[in-house]
Amino acid sequence: MFKKEVWKEIYESIKAHKLRTFLTGFGVAWGIFMLVLLLCVGKGFKNGINNQLAGSASNAVEFWGGSTTIPYKGLNVGRSIQLTGEDLTDLKADIHSIEYISPQSNVSNAGTISYGNNNGLYDLSAVFPEFSEIEYLHIGEGRWLDPLDMEQYRKVVVISKKVEDQLFHGRDPIGESITIKGNYYKVVGLIAEDTTRIFNFGMGSTIYLPYSTYKAEFQPDGKIEHFTAVMKDGEDAESAGHKIKKWLAKKYMFDPKDEEALYVYNKARNEKVVGQLFSGVGIFLWIIGCSTLVGGIVGVGNIMLVTVKERTKEIGIRKALGAVPSSIISLVIQEAIVITTVSGFGGLLCASGVLSLIGSVTKSVTYFQHPQVDMNVAFSAIIILVLAGALAGFIPARNASKISPIEALRYE
Repeated sequence: MFKKEVWKEIYESIKAHKLRTFLTGFGVAWGIFMLVLLLCVGKGFKNGINNQLAGSASNAVEFWGGSTTIPYKGLNVGRSIQLTGEDLTDLKADIHSIEYISPQSNVSNAGTISYGNNNGLYDLSAVFPEFSEIEYLHIGEGRWLDPLDMEQYRKVVVISKKVEDQLFHGRDPIGESITIKGNYYKVVGLIAEDTTRIFNFGMGSTIYLPYSTYKAEFQPDGKIEHFTAVMKDGEDAESAGHKIKKWLAKKYMFDPKDEEALYVYNKARNEKVVGQLFSGVGIFLWIIGCSTLVGGIVGVGNIMLVTVKERTKEIGIRKALGAVPSSIISLVIQEAIVITTVSGFGGLLCASGVLSLIGSVTKSVTYFQHPQVDMNVAFSAIIILVLAGALAGFIPARNASKISPIEALRYE
């Protein structure tokens, strides 16, 4: 398609109008750059949020005790609803749609936790053994809490990677004992990775212990802050959540419609909302990116129109010497293709470089991950841009090819 003479003519044309060609090419490159960058940044946020949501069971509902705001059966408002671990055992026995259930209650009076001369303040969280089926905690070394730990009130703990780094400084923590309120607790497991999440309550500096031990050592009445219930496959989490709330409302004597008495977080429903939000954001980013691309295409069309007008006499001479209209149209189109292709790939390379930099800077940011360039989208955009640039060059070239040689030679 591109002969040596054609390359030479395109080069001479670009060389004669450096600034104009550069500005046009910049518009095209900027369009590709913005489209790819916006879409990839949006994808990075989507990947991060999805990763956070994937860190725990999706068919889950969480509950927190609150205070009543609606009078109920003669009882005043303002009553505090204090849940206990025993409630969860009874709930699972009565509501068969529940697959897993566990409290997660932070010990507020644990104080400084130490190992040898190293110490720190950490979140001490009381859970059931099935908590690992609710929050997908990956055990790197040792084991997770088991039913015997609960039954025998064992003083055992599972620690996070951050706690290991700060207390043990590279020493193997499995089998070692840490001090909590003057008592020794044996480390039986190490979580493989940081469990900090946006929408869940796993903490990066958390120590987990059996609920029964927590009740015996720290909270004799067994009160818990909140709990999570995961429903069986095929069960509707929202419907099951209503059943759980009604069960607790009956036990603690509050109106089931009182939203302040018991706070409920439906993970499945909120995941759907987040998905819809990102779909809307994706459409918005596509609109912005495509609008920027259109600006680049208009720029190519303008420069081709100006180029054809400036070369009208040249076109007349070519026609007088026997050049056919198709060769004139082809020359202009090829120049448009060269400008859009080179500029498009330049914009793609710049976007890839910026995304690589962003990716390296945000490695530790949990809500922004893997903002890779979608090559299918990038190359599709470049192809569309090249075709649009060719079309933008075709229209003025076709008009010029219809001018008679005499009129073209007279053109000023």
